[in-house]
Amino acid sequence: ALEVFPDDPQVLRAFGIYALREQQPDGISVIEKALQANPSDPVLHALLAFLNQDDPETALRAIETALQCWPEEAEWHAFAAELEMQVGNPDAASSHIAIALEKDSVNAALWQKSAEINLMQNKLDSAKADLEKSVSFENTNADAWVKLSEVNRRMGAVDEAIKNVRNAEQAAPDNPELALKEARLMLDHKDYSGTIEKTKDILKSGPNEAALILQAQAFAKQGHIDEARATLTGALKADPRNTNLMLELIKIRKEFEGAEAVLPELVLLTETDPENPRVLTLLTDLLIQTNRLSEAEKTAQTALRIVPEEAEVHLMLGRLQRKNGQLDQAIAHLSDAIAYDPLLIEAYLELGKTYQERRELGKAIETFQKGTEANPADPRPYYYAGLALKEIKDYAGAEAMLKEAKHYAPDDADIIRQLGVITAMNLINHLRETS
Repeated sequence: ALEVFPDDPQVLRAFGIYALREQQPDGISVIEKALQANPSDPVLHALLAFLNQDDPETALRAIETALQCWPEEAEWHAFAAELEMQVGNPDAASSHIAIALEKDSVNAALWQKSAEINLMQNKLDSAKADLEKSVSFENTNADAWVKLSEVNRRMGAVDEAIKNVRNAEQAAPDNPELALKEARLMLDHKDYSGTIEKTKDILKSGPNEAALILQAQAFAKQGHIDEARATLTGALKADPRNTNLMLELIKIRKEFEGAEAVLPELVLLTETDPENPRVLTLLTDLLIQTNRLSEAEKTAQTALRIVPEEAEVHLMLGRLQRKNGQLDQAIAHLSDAIAYDPLLIEAYLELGKTYQERRELGKAIETFQKGTEANPADPRPYYYAGLALKEIKDYAGAEAMLKEAKHYAPDDADIIRQLGVITAMNLINHLRETS
Protein backbone atom coordinates (compact mmCIF):
# COMPACT_ATOMS: atom_id res chain seq x y z
CA ALA A 1 0.00 0.00 0.00
CA LEU A 2 2.85 2.41 0.73
CA GLU A 3 4.25 1.98 -2.77
CA VAL A 4 0.84 2.60 -4.33
CA PHE A 5 -0.14 5.51 -2.03
CA PRO A 6 3.20 6.98 -0.88
CA ASP A 7 1.65 10.30 0.17
CA ASP A 8 -1.61 9.14 1.70
CA PRO A 9 -1.64 10.21 5.41
CA GLN A 10 -3.67 7.20 6.51
CA VAL A 11 -1.32 4.79 4.72
CA LEU A 12 1.73 6.54 6.20
CA ARG A 13 0.23 6.35 9.69
CA ALA A 14 -0.65 2.66 9.24
CA PHE A 15 2.90 1.92 8.12
CA GLY A 16 4.22 3.74 11.17
CA ILE A 17 2.12 1.50 13.45
CA TYR A 18 3.34 -1.56 11.55
CA ALA A 19 6.96 -0.36 11.80
CA LEU A 20 6.60 0.13 15.56
CA ARG A 21 5.14 -3.34 16.04
CA GLU A 22 7.70 -5.05 13.78
CA GLN A 23 10.64 -2.81 14.75
CA GLN A 24 11.19 -1.65 11.18
CA PRO A 25 13.95 1.02 10.99
CA ASP A 26 12.31 3.03 8.20
CA GLY A 27 9.25 3.84 10.28
CA ILE A 28 10.76 7.10 11.56
CA SER A 29 11.29 8.59 8.09
CA VAL A 30 7.77 7.59 7.03
CA ILE A 31 6.16 9.28 10.06
CA GLU A 32 8.33 12.38 9.61
CA LYS A 33 7.03 12.55 6.03
CA ALA A 34 3.45 12.21 7.30
CA LEU A 35 4.04 15.06 9.78
CA GLN A 36 5.16 17.35 6.98
CA ALA A 37 1.70 16.96 5.50
CA ASN A 38 -0.15 17.02 8.83
CA PRO A 39 2.00 18.61 11.56
CA SER A 40 -0.86 18.92 14.05
CA ASP A 41 -1.75 15.21 14.22
CA PRO A 42 -1.02 14.13 17.82
CA VAL A 43 -1.09 10.43 16.92
CA LEU A 44 1.75 10.96 14.45
CA HIS A 45 3.80 12.79 17.08
CA ALA A 46 3.14 9.96 19.55
CA LEU A 47 4.15 7.37 16.94
CA LEU A 48 7.34 9.32 16.28
CA ALA A 49 8.05 9.30 20.02
CA PHE A 50 7.58 5.53 20.37
CA LEU A 51 9.67 4.88 17.25
CA ASN A 52 12.46 7.03 18.72
CA GLN A 53 12.47 5.41 22.15
CA ASP A 54 16.18 4.57 21.76
CA ASP A 55 16.78 8.34 21.56
CA PRO A 56 14.98 9.55 24.70
CA GLU A 57 15.50 13.29 24.15
CA THR A 58 14.04 13.15 20.62
CA ALA A 59 11.23 10.89 21.82
CA LEU A 60 10.48 13.24 24.70
CA ARG A 61 10.08 16.24 22.41
CA ALA A 62 7.69 14.26 20.23
CA ILE A 63 5.53 12.93 23.08
CA GLU A 64 5.35 16.38 24.70
CA THR A 65 4.05 17.77 21.39
CA ALA A 66 1.47 14.97 21.24
CA LEU A 67 0.36 15.72 24.82
CA GLN A 68 -0.12 19.40 24.04
CA CYS A 69 -2.84 18.30 21.63
CA TRP A 70 -4.25 15.37 23.63
CA PRO A 71 -3.36 15.86 27.32
CA GLU A 72 -5.86 13.18 28.41
CA GLU A 73 -3.86 10.19 27.14
CA ALA A 74 -2.71 8.28 30.22
CA GLU A 75 -0.39 5.91 28.36
CA TRP A 76 1.36 8.83 26.69
CA HIS A 77 1.97 10.44 30.07
CA ALA A 78 3.34 7.12 31.33
CA PHE A 79 5.72 6.95 28.37
CA ALA A 80 6.76 10.56 28.96
CA ALA A 81 7.47 9.67 32.60
CA GLU A 82 9.71 6.80 31.52
CA LEU A 83 11.60 9.09 29.14
CA GLU A 84 12.03 11.79 31.78
CA MET A 85 13.67 9.24 34.08
CA GLN A 86 16.03 8.22 31.29
CA VAL A 87 17.18 11.82 30.78
CA GLY A 88 17.50 12.39 34.52
CA ASN A 89 14.40 14.44 35.33
CA PRO A 90 12.72 12.54 38.19
CA ASP A 91 10.44 15.43 39.20
CA ALA A 92 9.04 15.72 35.67
CA ALA A 93 8.63 11.93 35.56
CA SER A 94 6.66 12.02 38.81
CA SER A 95 4.40 14.76 37.42
CA HIS A 96 3.65 12.77 34.26
CA ILE A 97 2.88 9.54 36.08
CA ALA A 98 0.66 11.41 38.54
CA ILE A 99 -1.36 12.79 35.63
CA ALA A 100 -1.55 9.33 34.06
CA LEU A 101 -2.97 7.95 37.31
CA GLU A 102 -5.50 10.78 37.54
CA LYS A 103 -6.77 9.71 34.11
CA ASP A 104 -6.68 5.96 34.80
CA SER A 105 -6.53 5.30 38.53
CA VAL A 106 -7.37 1.58 38.34
CA ASN A 107 -4.57 0.68 35.92
CA ALA A 108 -2.27 -1.76 37.75
CA ALA A 109 0.56 -1.26 35.23
CA LEU A 110 0.56 2.51 35.81
CA TRP A 111 0.84 2.01 39.57
CA GLN A 112 3.82 -0.27 38.89
CA LYS A 113 5.39 2.43 36.73
CA SER A 114 4.86 4.96 39.50
CA ALA A 115 6.56 2.56 41.93
CA GLU A 116 9.55 2.21 39.60
CA ILE A 117 9.94 6.00 39.47
CA ASN A 118 9.76 6.25 43.26
CA LEU A 119 12.25 3.40 43.65
CA MET A 120 14.74 5.16 41.40
CA GLN A 121 14.54 8.06 43.86
CA ASN A 122 14.74 5.76 46.91
CA LYS A 123 11.21 6.77 47.97
CA LEU A 124 10.43 3.38 49.44
CA ASP A 125 7.27 4.34 51.33
CA SER A 126 5.72 5.77 48.16
CA ALA A 127 6.85 2.81 46.08
CA LYS A 128 5.31 0.41 48.58
CA ALA A 129 1.98 2.27 48.49
CA ASP A 130 2.04 2.22 44.67
CA LEU A 131 2.71 -1.51 44.50
CA GLU A 132 0.01 -2.25 47.06
CA LYS A 133 -2.38 -0.35 44.80
CA SER A 134 -1.14 -2.31 41.79
CA VAL A 135 -1.73 -5.73 43.34
CA SER A 136 -5.11 -4.62 44.67
CA PHE A 137 -6.22 -4.09 41.06
CA GLU A 138 -4.40 -7.13 39.63
CA ASN A 139 -3.47 -9.68 42.26
CA THR A 140 -2.30 -12.30 39.74
CA ASN A 141 0.69 -10.28 38.55
CA ALA A 142 3.71 -12.12 39.93
CA ASP A 143 6.12 -9.36 38.92
CA ALA A 144 4.27 -6.78 41.03
CA TRP A 145 4.31 -9.09 44.05
CA VAL A 146 8.06 -9.66 43.61
CA LYS A 147 8.70 -5.91 43.44
CA LEU A 148 6.60 -5.36 46.55
CA SER A 149 8.57 -8.13 48.26
CA GLU A 150 11.85 -6.41 47.41
CA VAL A 151 10.61 -3.06 48.75
CA ASN A 152 9.47 -4.66 52.00
CA ARG A 153 12.80 -6.45 52.29
CA ARG A 154 14.71 -3.20 51.89
CA MET A 155 12.48 -1.59 54.51
CA GLY A 156 13.20 -4.39 56.97
CA ALA A 157 9.75 -5.95 56.80
CA VAL A 158 11.02 -9.42 55.86
CA ASP A 159 7.88 -11.22 57.12
CA GLU A 160 5.82 -9.13 54.71
CA ALA A 161 8.36 -9.73 51.94
CA ILE A 162 8.01 -13.50 52.39
CA LYS A 163 4.20 -13.23 52.21
CA ASN A 164 4.54 -11.17 49.02
CA VAL A 165 6.80 -13.68 47.30
CA ARG A 166 4.45 -16.51 48.29
CA ASN A 167 1.65 -14.61 46.57
CA ALA A 168 3.92 -14.36 43.53
CA GLU A 169 4.41 -18.14 43.65
CA GLN A 170 0.64 -18.63 43.64
CA ALA A 171 0.34 -16.30 40.64
CA ALA A 172 3.16 -18.04 38.74
CA PRO A 173 3.52 -21.58 40.13
CA ASP A 174 5.73 -22.70 37.23
CA ASN A 175 8.42 -20.10 37.90
CA PRO A 176 11.24 -21.87 39.82
CA GLU A 177 13.00 -18.56 40.62
CA LEU A 178 10.22 -17.55 43.00
CA ALA A 179 10.83 -20.48 45.33
CA LEU A 180 14.50 -19.49 45.41
CA LYS A 181 13.54 -15.92 46.30
CA GLU A 182 11.49 -17.22 49.21
CA ALA A 183 14.43 -19.32 50.41
CA ARG A 184 16.77 -16.30 50.20
CA LEU A 185 14.34 -14.21 52.22
CA MET A 186 14.10 -16.93 54.86
CA LEU A 187 17.89 -16.94 55.07
CA ASP A 188 17.93 -13.12 55.43
CA HIS A 189 15.31 -13.48 58.16
CA LYS A 190 17.54 -15.98 60.00
CA ASP A 191 14.96 -18.72 59.54
CA TYR A 192 17.68 -21.27 58.81
CA SER A 193 15.54 -24.35 59.38
CA GLY A 194 12.89 -22.95 57.06
CA THR A 195 15.54 -22.22 54.42
CA ILE A 196 16.80 -25.81 54.59
CA GLU A 197 13.29 -27.26 54.24
CA LYS A 198 12.46 -24.91 51.36
CA THR A 199 15.62 -25.80 49.47
CA LYS A 200 14.95 -29.51 50.01
CA ASP A 201 11.56 -29.00 48.38
CA ILE A 202 13.20 -27.19 45.46
CA LEU A 203 15.77 -29.95 45.02
CA LYS A 204 13.02 -32.57 44.75
CA SER A 205 12.37 -31.17 41.28
CA GLY A 206 15.97 -31.81 40.21
CA PRO A 207 19.50 -30.43 40.60
CA ASN A 208 19.61 -26.74 41.45
CA GLU A 209 22.92 -25.02 42.13
CA ALA A 210 21.39 -21.93 43.78
CA ALA A 211 19.28 -24.07 46.13
CA LEU A 212 22.32 -26.13 47.15
CA ILE A 213 24.28 -22.97 47.94
CA LEU A 214 21.43 -21.52 50.01
CA GLN A 215 21.10 -24.81 51.89
CA ALA A 216 24.81 -24.89 52.66
CA GLN A 217 24.70 -21.26 53.82
CA ALA A 218 21.80 -22.07 56.15
CA PHE A 219 23.66 -25.04 57.66
CA ALA A 220 26.73 -22.83 58.14
CA LYS A 221 24.67 -20.12 59.87
CA GLN A 222 23.42 -22.76 62.27
CA GLY A 223 27.03 -23.66 63.01
CA HIS A 224 26.66 -27.04 61.29
CA ILE A 225 29.87 -26.84 59.28
CA ASP A 226 29.98 -30.58 58.53
CA GLU A 227 26.49 -30.51 56.98
CA ALA A 228 27.34 -27.36 55.01
CA ARG A 229 30.50 -28.93 53.62
CA ALA A 230 28.75 -32.21 52.87
CA THR A 231 26.04 -30.39 50.90
CA LEU A 232 28.61 -28.76 48.65
CA THR A 233 31.16 -31.58 48.39
CA GLY A 234 28.37 -34.00 47.46
CA ALA A 235 27.32 -31.71 44.61
CA LEU A 236 30.95 -31.25 43.55
CA LYS A 237 31.36 -35.02 43.12
CA ALA A 238 28.77 -34.81 40.36
CA ASP A 239 30.16 -31.53 38.96
CA PRO A 240 33.82 -31.23 40.08
CA ARG A 241 34.59 -28.15 37.94
CA ASN A 242 31.68 -26.06 39.21
CA THR A 243 33.36 -22.80 40.21
CA ASN A 244 30.33 -21.39 42.03
CA LEU A 245 30.08 -24.42 44.34
CA MET A 246 33.84 -24.36 44.97
CA LEU A 247 33.73 -20.63 45.78
CA GLU A 248 30.90 -21.14 48.25
CA LEU A 249 32.75 -23.98 49.95
CA ILE A 250 35.81 -21.74 50.34
CA LYS A 251 33.67 -18.90 51.77
CA ILE A 252 32.05 -21.20 54.33
CA ARG A 253 35.37 -22.73 55.35
CA LYS A 254 36.87 -19.26 55.69
CA GLU A 255 34.24 -18.30 58.29
CA PHE A 256 35.23 -21.28 60.43
CA GLU A 257 38.92 -21.75 59.61
CA GLY A 258 40.07 -18.22 58.77
CA ALA A 259 41.33 -16.52 55.60
CA GLU A 260 44.88 -17.91 55.84
CA ALA A 261 43.61 -21.50 55.87
CA VAL A 262 41.61 -21.24 52.64
CA LEU A 263 43.83 -18.83 50.71
CA PRO A 264 46.00 -21.55 49.06
CA GLU A 265 42.90 -23.34 47.78
CA LEU A 266 41.51 -20.08 46.37
CA VAL A 267 44.83 -19.37 44.63
CA LEU A 268 44.61 -22.81 42.98
CA LEU A 269 41.05 -22.05 41.87
CA THR A 270 42.29 -18.79 40.35
CA GLU A 271 44.88 -20.73 38.35
CA THR A 272 42.20 -23.01 36.90
CA ASP A 273 39.72 -20.18 36.28
CA PRO A 274 41.93 -17.08 35.87
CA GLU A 275 39.36 -14.75 34.31
CA ASN A 276 36.41 -15.39 36.59
CA PRO A 277 35.62 -12.02 38.21
CA ARG A 278 33.91 -13.62 41.23
CA VAL A 279 37.02 -15.68 41.95
CA LEU A 280 39.27 -12.65 41.52
CA THR A 281 37.05 -10.47 43.71
CA LEU A 282 37.06 -13.01 46.56
CA LEU A 283 40.83 -13.47 46.19
CA THR A 284 41.31 -9.69 46.41
CA ASP A 285 39.19 -9.59 49.56
CA LEU A 286 41.15 -12.39 51.25
CA LEU A 287 44.48 -10.88 50.22
CA ILE A 288 43.41 -7.61 51.84
CA GLN A 289 42.32 -9.46 54.98
CA THR A 290 45.69 -11.20 55.18
CA ASN A 291 47.55 -7.92 54.54
CA ARG A 292 49.00 -8.95 51.16
CA LEU A 293 48.22 -5.55 49.73
CA SER A 294 50.45 -5.48 46.64
CA GLU A 295 49.11 -8.86 45.51
CA ALA A 296 45.58 -7.69 46.24
CA GLU A 297 46.00 -4.64 44.01
CA LYS A 298 47.35 -6.70 41.10
CA THR A 299 44.41 -9.12 41.42
CA ALA A 300 41.85 -6.32 41.61
CA GLN A 301 43.33 -4.56 38.59
CA THR A 302 43.12 -7.83 36.65
CA ALA A 303 39.44 -8.15 37.59
CA LEU A 304 38.83 -4.53 36.62
CA ARG A 305 40.18 -5.17 33.12
CA ILE A 306 37.79 -8.09 32.73
CA VAL A 307 34.68 -6.41 34.20
CA PRO A 308 35.27 -2.61 34.23
CA GLU A 309 31.70 -1.89 35.34
CA GLU A 310 31.51 -4.42 38.19
CA ALA A 311 30.64 -2.59 41.42
CA GLU A 312 32.23 -5.21 43.68
CA VAL A 313 35.59 -4.81 41.94
CA HIS A 314 35.52 -1.03 42.38
CA LEU A 315 34.57 -1.58 46.04
CA MET A 316 37.59 -3.84 46.55
CA LEU A 317 39.94 -1.35 44.87
CA GLY A 318 38.50 1.49 46.92
CA ARG A 319 38.86 -0.50 50.12
CA LEU A 320 42.44 -1.39 49.21
CA GLN A 321 43.42 2.17 48.33
CA ARG A 322 41.87 3.48 51.53
CA LYS A 323 43.97 0.96 53.45
CA ASN A 324 47.05 2.18 51.56
CA GLY A 325 46.24 5.82 52.33
CA GLN A 326 45.46 6.64 48.68
CA LEU A 327 42.28 8.46 49.62
CA ASP A 328 41.65 10.34 46.36
CA GLN A 329 41.83 7.12 44.34
CA ALA A 330 39.70 5.34 46.93
CA ILE A 331 36.98 7.98 46.64
CA ALA A 332 36.98 7.65 42.83
CA HIS A 333 36.58 3.85 42.90
CA LEU A 334 34.01 3.85 45.70
CA SER A 335 31.96 6.50 43.89
CA ASP A 336 32.08 4.29 40.78
CA ALA A 337 30.94 1.31 42.85
CA ILE A 338 27.87 3.28 43.98
CA ALA A 339 27.19 4.48 40.44
CA TYR A 340 27.25 0.90 39.11
CA ASP A 341 25.22 -0.50 42.03
CA PRO A 342 23.30 2.15 44.02
CA LEU A 343 22.21 -0.49 46.55
CA LEU A 344 25.72 -1.70 47.44
CA ILE A 345 25.68 -0.60 51.07
CA GLU A 346 29.34 -1.50 51.73
CA ALA A 347 30.41 1.10 49.16
CA TYR A 348 28.57 3.86 51.05
CA LEU A 349 30.20 2.75 54.31
CA GLU A 350 33.71 2.68 52.83
CA LEU A 351 33.22 6.01 51.05
CA GLY A 352 31.91 7.65 54.22
CA LYS A 353 34.86 6.35 56.23
CA THR A 354 37.25 7.62 53.56
CA TYR A 355 35.76 11.10 53.81
CA GLN A 356 36.12 10.89 57.58
CA GLU A 357 39.81 10.11 57.20
CA ARG A 358 40.14 13.20 55.01
CA ARG A 359 38.33 15.15 57.75
CA GLU A 360 35.52 15.99 55.31
CA LEU A 361 32.89 15.18 57.89
CA GLY A 362 30.03 16.89 56.07
CA LYS A 363 30.57 14.66 53.02
CA ALA A 364 30.96 11.64 55.28
CA ILE A 365 27.61 12.30 56.98
CA GLU A 366 25.92 12.91 53.62
CA THR A 367 27.31 9.61 52.29
CA PHE A 368 26.18 7.62 55.32
CA GLN A 369 22.72 9.21 55.06
CA LYS A 370 22.52 8.17 51.42
CA GLY A 371 23.36 4.68 52.62
CA THR A 372 20.34 4.77 54.92
CA GLU A 373 18.20 5.61 51.89
CA ALA A 374 19.68 2.78 49.82
CA ASN A 375 18.95 0.20 52.52
CA PRO A 376 16.83 1.65 55.33
CA ALA A 377 16.86 -1.59 57.34
CA ASP A 378 20.66 -1.85 57.60
CA PRO A 379 21.83 -0.46 60.96
CA ARG A 380 25.39 0.31 59.85
CA PRO A 381 24.95 3.57 57.94
CA TYR A 382 22.88 4.99 60.82
CA TYR A 383 25.61 3.93 63.25
CA TYR A 384 28.46 5.51 61.30
CA ALA A 385 26.40 8.64 60.61
CA GLY A 386 25.85 8.89 64.37
CA LEU A 387 29.60 8.64 65.03
CA ALA A 388 30.35 11.31 62.42
CA LEU A 389 27.69 13.62 63.86
CA LYS A 390 29.24 13.07 67.28
CA GLU A 391 32.58 14.26 65.87
CA ILE A 392 31.06 17.59 64.80
CA LYS A 393 29.36 17.83 68.21
CA ASP A 394 25.84 17.50 66.79
CA TYR A 395 24.84 15.32 69.73
CA ALA A 396 21.09 15.53 69.09
CA GLY A 397 21.59 14.37 65.49
CA ALA A 398 23.97 11.65 66.64
CA GLU A 399 21.46 10.37 69.19
CA ALA A 400 18.70 10.26 66.56
CA MET A 401 20.88 8.25 64.17
CA LEU A 402 22.04 5.84 66.86
CA LYS A 403 18.45 5.26 67.96
CA GLU A 404 17.62 4.31 64.36
CA ALA A 405 20.61 1.95 64.33
CA LYS A 406 19.42 0.35 67.59
CA HIS A 407 15.92 -0.07 66.14
CA TYR A 408 17.35 -2.35 63.43
CA ALA A 409 19.99 -4.02 65.65
CA PRO A 410 18.63 -3.93 69.20
CA ASP A 411 21.28 -6.28 70.63
CA ASP A 412 24.38 -4.75 69.02
CA ALA A 413 26.81 -3.97 71.86
CA ASP A 414 28.68 -1.20 70.00
CA ILE A 415 25.47 0.62 69.12
CA ILE A 416 24.15 0.33 72.68
CA ARG A 417 27.42 1.63 74.13
CA GLN A 418 27.67 4.61 71.76
CA LEU A 419 24.00 5.47 72.27
CA GLY A 420 24.54 5.46 76.03
CA VAL A 421 27.50 7.83 75.69
CA ILE A 422 25.61 10.21 73.40
CA THR A 423 22.47 10.17 75.56
CA ALA A 424 24.59 11.08 78.59
CA MET A 425 26.31 13.90 76.69
CA ASN A 426 22.94 15.27 75.55
CA LEU A 427 21.68 15.17 79.14
CA ILE A 428 24.77 17.02 80.39
CA ASN A 429 24.39 19.67 77.69
CA HIS A 430 20.73 20.09 78.55
CA LEU A 431 21.55 20.54 82.25
CA ARG A 432 24.20 23.14 81.39
CA GLU A 433 21.75 25.08 79.25
CA THR A 434 19.09 25.11 81.95
CA SER A 435 21.39 25.91 84.87
